[in-house]
Amino acid sequence: MRVFCGLSLLLLAGCIAPATPALPNAFVTAIPSPTGLAGVAIPTFAVLPSPTSPPPFLEQCDTVTVQRILDEVEPYSPSAGTFITAENDELRHNGRRITLQGVNYYPRQTPFARFLTQTSAEAMRAELAIIASAGFNAVRVFVRMQDLFVCAGSGGIPNLTVMRRFDRLLRLLNEFGLWAVVVLHHEPDLTQVPLYSSPRFLRDQLQFLVTRYRDEPIIAAWDIRDRGDQDYLSGAFSREQVLTWASQVVLEIRRHDPNHLITAGWWQDALATAPLVDFISFQHYGEYDAFRQVVAILKANTRKPIVLVAIGYTTFAVDELVQRNLIFQTVEEVNNNRLAGWLIYSAFDHPPDVTCVPPDCPAALSEVNRYGIWNESYQPKPVLEALQRLLGRPAP
Repeated sequence: MRVFCGLSLLLLAGCIAPATPALPNAFVTAIPSPTGLAGVAIPTFAVLPSPTSPPPFLEQCDTVTVQRILDEVEPYSPSAGTFITAENDELRHNGRRITLQGVNYYPRQTPFARFLTQTSAEAMRAELAIIASAGFNAVRVFVRMQDLFVCAGSGGIPNLTVMRRFDRLLRLLNEFGLWAVVVLHHEPDLTQVPLYSSPRFLRDQLQFLVTRYRDEPIIAAWDIRDRGDQDYLSGAFSREQVLTWASQVVLEIRRHDPNHLITAGWWQDALATAPLVDFISFQHYGEYDAFRQVVAILKANTRKPIVLVAIGYTTFAVDELVQRNLIFQTVEEVNNNRLAGWLIYSAFDHPPDVTCVPPDCPAALSEVNRYGIWNESYQPKPVLEALQRLLGRPAP
């Protein structure tokens, strides 16, 4: 193992890439692009130039349009079943301890901002079948409020096409027995929408969403924001601003949805969320020794369940065997410490023509395209066989 770790450090030393520069009046999209942290590539996000006019989701619609949309909203019929609960340091279901074991999921051909706006039901069905057949029991999915809603100035008015696609996703997850950790407020437009001042329309959207799905037991938890701690660790916002917002969001969810667990997918400051959430979520993209230290600190400072909600290594930058070994030993550490779960970033590789930033399309192959544990042809990388040993499943 010492030989491997030394080798991995040498290989990972070549993973550093410059951070994507901020563009004036730019809005963040969910297209990962690695930056360097202690020599290890991590998923971060590129930016697209803002449109010349305000995004459609900021517009106010006339009362006739709003009423027409609301009249066309179909009730959501939840699946049968019981909800996951948190007791002491465990997640439990039907009285038994469970461990979330899964992947962060974006479709191969329609990742990131294209997910809920373009993905077909057939594509989701085929890919969720692959994930479930491998033995995983959970996926982490990302919701961009600007995709799910229109006429923001008029309140929580759903985009009917996108909402129906999300309904379909939840039904497919139930069909394949996959719990969902649903990340809210993903990739908000922090330059045009004052997220941390909690404008009324964002609260209306949140209320609509959690009320609509509060009786759906296939949702394991609401994750209020992915890597929200980076907004204050980067200096863009104060820690107080972000954590005050987080507490307001948690209270709003609990007011309208008493059934689901709540977490926050922080990266480096996960303990800051402990007073607010039902279980602690954290992320890791670094070396194994550093991971062991993080786990020790978390366990020493909380008695709540702990879930590693994202761990990943791009095989554009490292060999597939390095990816396998880094992920395997980290997940094994999760199991040895009896943490409440782990989810790999991410399920599938993506071709460069679906991850590029217009007008520079198609783009050259880069780190963002190769975080998957299945390649573009849906063939498993070596890491999947290693994970299946931990899952007690036969090799693919």
